[in-house]
Amino acid sequence: MNETHKNENLGRFEHWTDGLAARIDSEETKAELAKWAAFQAKFHTYSAMNTWLIMLQRPGSTYVRGMRQWNKDFERMVKKGEKAIRILAPLIGERKTGQMLPNGQPETRKGCYGFRDVFVFDVSQTDGKPLPEVLKIDETGDTLKALIPTLEAYCVAQGFPVVYRKPENMPGGAHGLANGKETVCMEGLEANGTFKVIVHELAHNLSHFGANRAELTRERKEFEAELAAYLVGQYFGMNGNSSVNYLANWKATGTDLRKALGGVAKVAKGVIEAMLAKP
Repeated sequence: MNETHKNENLGRFEHWTDGLAARIDSEETKAELAKWAAFQAKFHTYSAMNTWLIMLQRPGSTYVRGMRQWNKDFERMVKKGEKAIRILAPLIGERKTGQMLPNGQPETRKGCYGFRDVFVFDVSQTDGKPLPEVLKIDETGDTLKALIPTLEAYCVAQGFPVVYRKPENMPGGAHGLANGKETVCMEGLEANGTFKVIVHELAHNLSHFGANRAELTRERKEFEAELAAYLVGQYFGMNGNSSVNYLANWKATGTDLRKALGGVAKVAKGVIEAMLAKP
């Protein structure tokens, strides 16, 4: 592992998010976050930090993999002279906690205890067999309507089934709400709107009803839920505004922003992969 590059990449990401937090209500911050969101939608399997690193090093990237993956899984070769995109992979293992178990053995805990350099290349840096067709969703209501049952099933699997209510039964004219038990959506919305509302409220249920609920401001919760819905929508070709407008009222620190982006990326990844796995 190259310790210098590891620390450099971590530091660069922290510097970027600290800078965003320092000018949280500026148009520049909104533009930078919107750019990151578009990238995160394309690279939903990567962490928020690695997506930013890919965006920084090769802004035109569309599909990245390691050299061995290109060779083995796709029968493609990296072109001579191409420069790798450097990202970070977590080192997962068990470490001693300093405590002893009742049987006299040292207690260990599994977790991330560091990072290592990983080198990837964009498809434009490779030659070989054409890539297989990937699922593409257009913006028509009928196409997204076909995905809604899969999204509903995913909500059930996560423990937050979708419940539809008539407009007169929705508080304050809201299109959706989350209560830690159900994912509530107003009846009568078009398919695109229904899809986005469900993802938004599911994000609330997954992220905002834990032990840290009281610590999270309304602005942060809305930022995270709306950004998750935006990322999923972007992946499936939906237009719409991202959650960057919520930033103006959220007095976030760089640490807050890093945690939020990381959590949002995980929620969006789960939804996207469930949609791609539909029969």
